[in-house]
Amino acid sequence: MAGVYFKRLDGVTGSVIIPSIGITVGTMGSWTLLRREDTPPGTGEWDLHAAFSYINDFAWQSDGWEKEIRLTIGNPKTGQVFRLVQAVNGRTVLDGKSLLIEGADLWPLEK
Repeated sequence: MAGVYFKRLDGVTGSVIIPSIGITVGTMGSWTLLRREDTPPGTGEWDLHAAFSYINDFAWQSDGWEKEIRLTIGNPKTGQVFRLVQAVNGRTVLDGKSLLIEGADLWPLEK
């Protein structure tokens, strides 16, 4: 997400969906984005820490479907929706209802 100079962003609206079939894999109850220490402001990658209020384990673990993580920054009703894209060398860990994604970037969701 070019032009963002924050070190930390918090939110409550986020989800994981499978766009090709239109189902929600998980709904986040809260999330935090932290800028990686080794990247300068305005560029670089983020680490996502999220807590799911709902997660479909079968759909999450399935490799056959492309999943998309969406985060709303700002007011849940009027804020801007972004798509989280994991870096090639990033890491994803789901432990129960807690999600950690290391090394990701944000892109505005095209409507």
